[in-house]
Amino acid sequence: MTLAAGTRLGPYEVGAPLGAGGMGEVYRGTDTRLNRPVAIKIVSPEFAQRFEREAKTISQLTHPHICTLYDVGDNYLVMELLEGDSLAERIAKGPLPMDLVFRYGIEIAEALDKAHRAGIVHRDLKPSNIMITKTGAKLLDFGLAKSVSGVFGPTDATQQKAITQEGQILGTFQYMAPEQLEGLEADARTDIFAFGEVLYEMATGRRAFDGKTKTSLIAAIVDRDPPPISSMQPMTPPAFERVVKTCLAKDPDDRWQSARDVANELRWIQQNPAVPAVAPPRSRMQWIPWIVAALSLLVAGVFAYLHHRATSRPAPLIRSAILAPEKTSFMFRGPAGGFALSPDGRRIVFIAISDNKTMLWLRPLNALTAQPLLGTESATFPFWSPDSRFVGFFAVGKLRKIDIDGGPPQVICDAGSQPRGASWSKDGTIVFAGNTREALSKVSAAGGTPSPVTQLAKNEFSHRWPSFLPDGRHFLFVAQAIGPVAKKPSNVFVGSLDSTERRLLFPTSGAAVYVSQGYIVYPRESTLFAQPFDGRKMIAEGEAVPIADTVQMFATTLVSLFSLSDTGALAYSRAENITGLQLMLVDRSGKELEALTPPGDYNHPGLSHDGKRLAFEQTSAGAGSDVWILDLVRHVPTRLTFEPEDEGYPVWSPDDSQIAYAGPRPSGTFDVLRKASTGTSPAVRLWGVTGVVFPTQWLGDGTIIQTALQPNQSSFDIFRLALQSGTSTPVISTKFDDVMGQVSPDGHWIAYSCNVSSQMEVYIEPYPPSGAKWQVSSNGGGSPRWRRDGKELFFVANDGHLTSVAIHASTNGLEISTPVPLFQTRLRQAIGHEYDVSADGQKFILNSSRGGDDKTTITLVTNWPSELKR
Repeated sequence: MTLAAGTRLGPYEVGAPLGAGGMGEVYRGTDTRLNRPVAIKIVSPEFAQRFEREAKTISQLTHPHICTLYDVGDNYLVMELLEGDSLAERIAKGPLPMDLVFRYGIEIAEALDKAHRAGIVHRDLKPSNIMITKTGAKLLDFGLAKSVSGVFGPTDATQQKAITQEGQILGTFQYMAPEQLEGLEADARTDIFAFGEVLYEMATGRRAFDGKTKTSLIAAIVDRDPPPISSMQPMTPPAFERVVKTCLAKDPDDRWQSARDVANELRWIQQNPAVPAVAPPRSRMQWIPWIVAALSLLVAGVFAYLHHRATSRPAPLIRSAILAPEKTSFMFRGPAGGFALSPDGRRIVFIAISDNKTMLWLRPLNALTAQPLLGTESATFPFWSPDSRFVGFFAVGKLRKIDIDGGPPQVICDAGSQPRGASWSKDGTIVFAGNTREALSKVSAAGGTPSPVTQLAKNEFSHRWPSFLPDGRHFLFVAQAIGPVAKKPSNVFVGSLDSTERRLLFPTSGAAVYVSQGYIVYPRESTLFAQPFDGRKMIAEGEAVPIADTVQMFATTLVSLFSLSDTGALAYSRAENITGLQLMLVDRSGKELEALTPPGDYNHPGLSHDGKRLAFEQTSAGAGSDVWILDLVRHVPTRLTFEPEDEGYPVWSPDDSQIAYAGPRPSGTFDVLRKASTGTSPAVRLWGVTGVVFPTQWLGDGTIIQTALQPNQSSFDIFRLALQSGTSTPVISTKFDDVMGQVSPDGHWIAYSCNVSSQMEVYIEPYPPSGAKWQVSSNGGGSPRWRRDGKELFFVANDGHLTSVAIHASTNGLEISTPVPLFQTRLRQAIGHEYDVSADGQKFILNSSRGGDDKTTITLVTNWPSELKR
């Protein structure tokens, strides 16, 4: 049954055909609910019942090297769409290099082992059913083909392309094991025979068995051995030839008995390619017991010596770098919680972005490659179960978990749109921060309804970054206080599952994590410290020792990018040097035209309307943050505010005579103030919205657009402050975070950012809002800025690109062009605008780091506690 492009099958839209086989046709398609590309297999009616039955089993089988089955419909299957070439197409170009033979061979064997342990046999393993993608080998049609009833019976083996009848027979029988050809029941060892043929073909570029007719082909499979691999590839490791020969044994009992054994053998040979595969002569076998005994004594002596050395001095500290997978980059932009080491120190899970989509990736620390965890799109803040079997994470307003051995993600409970970390206890309780303006909650890892586990104290607006202590009942967490008047705005506390009582430990700049060596590790500014901790008394004692510097931090959210295992491993992302930010002038290609300031700690630059001055926020050691004005003509900076508390978020009045900015109230919350831009008059408090508030724009009608968080609210809203009356009214107020409002130059539209779709996106509404709304960005975006004529809007995409869209008003509302990336930025991560644009849209002021590529790697430190013993 041939389908036309555009045909709908439930929520799936059919596209171009991809291929055909004995059981049906395969099309490219789109899941219209998720806007996700998929492959749709239309099943011939005679096979539909069997496909549906077996697909329900296969859908639970998730592995990085098995094509994922997403859904089953009436006579169709929906699968992961794979980009790449089939292994058959790759082999057609010639033998594969041995390093790729080992890589793909190990990946295929591991996938087979996963299926076999689930009781599923492939029965149709061959190069055309294996795709080579950028993440490695992927098995197709897994478990859907059945063994044939006899040699000359009809076949349902899958094909990549339609071929002749003779070709169909050869394509089917080519990789069958002898027992299949005899009509016997297939088992896991049948797949291992076919796998041996695949290995042979990868290494030689030739099929292991061949014949001009089906009879001669069957005779070759049943009675003959293929030519030695070394006769065609002399440099083949002998041990590899032995592995393949054992796979191709005629009797299933003589083959490898599990795919895991084959994977382990291949991995060992890959690491020891020169080791011969010849067994000792039988005449010498009598010496083996004596040799074993002697070796045992020798090994025992060596072990005793090494044990003495290991206990007499600490293991060496080793530093290494973890790179992002090919064609991806680590997702460290903004408070997304980039990675987590497993407690057993064997793996790391991290967030990477590819094609502007984020996903969790899993990498063993003893391997060079990582694999995506399917179904984890838009994940943030990954964390591990204590047994290192599950990864927990937040995505699309839910707290979820995924088994690293396979299976789809499972929803644990509802969570907020702006989570801030979670921790999993040994008794199966998860404590988490579901939103940025809430206390902590607890829930069973098996799922359920969350309940509060901490209470916000006076002047606190957030509890975040929980970390369980060894008893599994107490946990560390960070309490963030309101306003800069607090002497210690962020502190580490010990909380409990059994009561809301808590104990203060010390101030911090980010998450605090307990490690089994008896320390709490936490950041001060960008330096990590290890603080000795008595788990019985629940007190910190002794002196904190620095263990790593220049750790990447996001000060406003207290996100610090580091993770530790219980085995002495530390992973962290190196920071943009806090003194390495500069305000730069660049053109539309991102080319630097001028460095406007020396290196420093800057925030929130804003150009005056006449383009001659720049307002910005600068933080000085021991003096907090203040508003400064830079004369762009004379290159002279002038400090505008001098209060001991923090001031920032400057915006210009329409005539550039005044600056509005955020400053503290005596109560500890924030307010909006204004001051002459020449600094010649005292500040005037505008009051307005109660809570945390900062201005984003000063309009010509005498109003100021503000972003504000009101007391007892969990999300930001956009308000309009009328200067004459001093009254504030909401402009955009939802249960989500609505921030960074920017009214168009003609006063008819307002652009802003909102996380209604689980991540920040840029939207435009009429101003004042009338119900209509247009989404501007599609894969994450924020910080919108208008060009002076209102015909172009800029924003920062989720991957850091400064992006442009053309805007045109029409009778139907707005016409918005497709977003066009202009250039990659390294903007500072903070709440608020970190760039501004000239009136003509040709130049930009960026608050940017001039650092190198440190953000593209994760630094891994093994045996970091050894430094504490020196």
